Amino acid sequence: MAKPAHFSTKDRILGAAEELFAQHGFAGTSLRQVTSQADVNIAAVNYHFGSKENLVNEVFRRRMDEMTAARLAQLEAARREHPGQLRPVLAAFVEPALAMAQDRQTGGAFVRVIARAYA
Repeated sequence: MAKPAHFSTKDRILGAAEELFAQHGFAGTSLRQVTSQADVNIAAVNYHFGSKENLVNEVFRRRMDEMTAARLAQLEAARREHPGQLRPVLAAFVEPALAMAQDRQTGGAFVRVIARAYA
């Protein structure tokens, strides 16, 4: 796999790990598979994450931070534009997760990771 010039080493590792965790689960994915798909060596994984457990945590943190930011923005908009209404507040919690699930580029794999984790 050729290295995409516009992605950092850390981002390539996270992307590869997320996709592999979605396909094979945490236990079924080795760091060797992650390094092969990300086209990096094991030293890069150890440098950026220290362990597989930390890599798993970072995959979750990265996507949850994105979803939390989207939720907070929608909650603020709901407070400003629809004060006292419940529907916009509920939508602020649900819509970012649905948008992530439908976005195969940035979040679809993460939703599959969550599904595998709770299956």
